[in-house]
This record gives sequence, C-alpha cells and structure tokens, in this order.
Amino acid sequence: MKKQLIIAIAVFAVGFAVGYGITWLLVSGGGPSEPSARAEVPSTLKSKDAAPAAAKPAPRADAAKPAAKPEAGGADEIGTAPVASTKAPAGTSAGAKVGTKPAAAAAPGEMPRPTGQDVAAAKPKPTTWWDSCVGKTCAVDWGEVRGGISIRKGTIKHGARVDWKLRFGGAARIETVKTTQKTFTVHGVGLGLDGLPTCAEVEYTRRGKTVRGIVALKLGSKRISMNPIATPVP
Repeated sequence: MKKQLIIAIAVFAVGFAVGYGITWLLVSGGGPSEPSARAEVPSTLKSKDAAPAAAKPAPRADAAKPAAKPEAGGADEIGTAPVASTKAPAGTSAGAKVGTKPAAAAAPGEMPRPTGQDVAAAKPKPTTWWDSCVGKTCAVDWGEVRGGISIRKGTIKHGARVDWKLRFGGAARIETVKTTQKTFTVHGVGLGLDGLPTCAEVEYTRRGKTVRGIVALKLGSKRISMNPIATPVP
C-alpha cells in the first residue's frame, strides 16, 4: 500500500515538472514577449502619426470663429477684455440721466394726475362781482340810491334763487343802512329769475356794534353793487 502511494506521488511530481517546463519554454522562447511587443508600439505609432501631422493643412485665416456667448453682466468676450455697457436702462430716454426718478405714468385708460400748478390753473376764476365778494369785505357802490335802505333779519345761501318780497318783505327790520356806509362783508348773494342779484346777506360795524342781516340790491330800476377790496375802507 505504501509502495503504490509512493509511485503515484512520483508520477504526479514528474508530470507536473514536465508540464511546467513545456509551459515555460513556450512562454519565454516561442516568440517576442508581450512587454517587448508593447514597447514597439510607440515607435510605430510615432512614425504613422508623423505623416498626417505634417500633411494636415493649416486652418484658414478667414475662417469664422463662433461668437462666444456673453456671460451675465453684459460684457462681450470675443478675445477682448469686458467692456462696460453704455446702453441706457430700459424705460429711459436717450437724454434722460440715469438715477433720476421718472415722472409717474398714468395707468391705461386713466388721465394724467394734475400737478399743483395745473390744479390752480384749472380752478375757474369768479367772473361776477357777487362771486368775487363772497367771504370778503367789499366796497359798496350805491349807484343812484340816496339816503339809505333797510336791513332785515335773515340768512341767504349764496347763489340761491330769491324773491325779495316773498322771502324778506315781511321780515323784521333791524335798522336803516345809510348810503354813507362804505363797506360790507358779504356772506351770500341771492339771485332773481333773471340771474342778477336781488339781495345779499351782509355784515358791518356801526358805532362799535356788529350788524348782520339782509339788504335789498334791487330797488325798482336802481341797483346796488359791490367791488372786492384788499383792505376795508376807513
């Protein structure tokens, strides 16, 4: 039994040695090794690549180069340094200064807002003496009236249509205003059907006493008018 085991081990050892030797001979002596073959590749590639490199035509000088896409910020980078943009911001005119606040634009369908000067210019100016005298001290023009007239108790809304006889004909009499009275402070003027003044609510001072009431401005064919003044006449 031991003899057979020894023979088997010997046969295995001899076979392994022979196989290993044949394999080594094939690898080492049968042709160029892989490292040497690889070493030859660079020189071959160099010789093959040299010719195309020499024969390759030079690029045309007038060939169009694609424009580089400008980066965010507005600089055009085509082989040059960035240049600051001189364009005016959107929404400003060519002559407008950058940094100035533009005038407020009106919304679609809306009229532009008037300025202070426009409002003052648009406000209608009084065209009649009675509109000009309301709330002011005015000089009395007695016209053809002589002596004086009565002043009666009552009030008037300026511009209201007033019939003197129906409205104030029976009102209580305060006193008689002499034609020597030079000024009245006017609080309101009543108009007749013809649009002309018929009476007025006035105020004045007589002998240190303030008198306020209604006076007639039309006495038959005679009329009394007033004119605005800067300061009361003494």
